[in-house]
Amino acid sequence: MNRKLLLLNALFILDPHASAVQFHAVAALHAFEAKVPDLKGEASVDNGLASAHGRLTMQVRTIDTNVSLRNTEMLKLLEPDKYPEITFILKSAVALPNVTDDGRVIEDLPGGETKCALHGELVIHGHTAAVEGKGKCQDQGAKGWTVTGDAPVDMTAFGIAPPRLAFFTMDKMVTVNYMLVFRQR
Repeated sequence: MNRKLLLLNALFILDPHASAVQFHAVAALHAFEAKVPDLKGEASVDNGLASAHGRLTMQVRTIDTNVSLRNTEMLKLLEPDKYPEITFILKSAVALPNVTDDGRVIEDLPGGETKCALHGELVIHGHTAAVEGKGKCQDQGAKGWTVTGDAPVDMTAFGIAPPRLAFFTMDKMVTVNYMLVFRQR
């Protein structure tokens, strides 16, 4: 098990310059991605990895799909004047078995990585729903740790109907990709 992730009473703060969150969505004839540049967050580990908890906050107005018309339509749906933030609340993290291509279970992946699942709640548009992200947690020694992965999110769970533009409707499922770098406080 990755020793750094099992620190007791350790506090971490998100490094927004080294971190990234984006979502991937699919419409009838194309897919697109949107980046969320304004990130804030913190996490703590009280008694092992399963006790990890924290919060990640993203500013809705800063989400950028790289297409102004799509940005305008997205902001109409998300109503940033009423709901300015999207928040992920980490309830726990679970180490998953590290299985090699040949089926062997090993303690750590190369580079100090451990497969992990993040369990928490996502708050979007005034609605809260449980989400699970799966990826890798990486020990960075005294520098902190990095969590990378993705989480499927159903927009309808947050009271948001998939947007339509002309004859095209976006799929209700989006994938949130994340690379979160935490530094020890």
